[in-house]
Amino acid sequence: MSPAMQDIAAVLLAAGRSSRMGGVNKLLRPFRGRPILLHGITALQAAGVRDIVVVLPAGETALQAVLPETVRQVVNPEPERGMAHSIALGVHALAPAVPAAAILPADMPLVTAGHVRALLQAFSAAQAPAIAAPRCRGQQGHPVIFARDYFGDLVRLRGDRGAKALLREQAAHIAWVDFDDEAVRFDVDTEEGYVRLLEQFSAV
Repeated sequence: MSPAMQDIAAVLLAAGRSSRMGGVNKLLRPFRGRPILLHGITALQAAGVRDIVVVLPAGETALQAVLPETVRQVVNPEPERGMAHSIALGVHALAPAVPAAAILPADMPLVTAGHVRALLQAFSAAQAPAIAAPRCRGQQGHPVIFARDYFGDLVRLRGDRGAKALLREQAAHIAWVDFDDEAVRFDVDTEEGYVRLLEQFSAV
């Protein structure tokens, strides 16, 4: 039996340096009246995820200032080591009893509670140990939910490709959830991406 949905934690990856955004931290850019950083937190909490660990770069006091007190903060002193290092730090910070965790990059403000709930339901219904991951038009997206059985693999990841290699290795254990909209694939990596976000998705 898979763990209860309300027991699943989350790691929000927010330690990137926004190098392709002209030095301005993209997560502080406004979208629908709030910083991009807060949208992922809102989606996770609205879906019932109570324990959220946000991985931040050292010295980003502006990011720390906008975070709600309901989340936990972990500092990544070496964000140049890539996304995998942030994943490892976030997973290490999870409580020992956490049965599974959703991993979500913080630059994906279109992910909603509905997406998260669908993934949680697929995870709970899958045969353990499971991974639940979203797809849009055949392409893998985020967030991805990993059972605790995979935490050891997550903390051993290296580089900036996240958990893609682990997903390939564990393909037989993935419960895929297909979505028609691109929210689970859309991230804000460039100035052009931010402009597109505002022009096409600002309306609630």
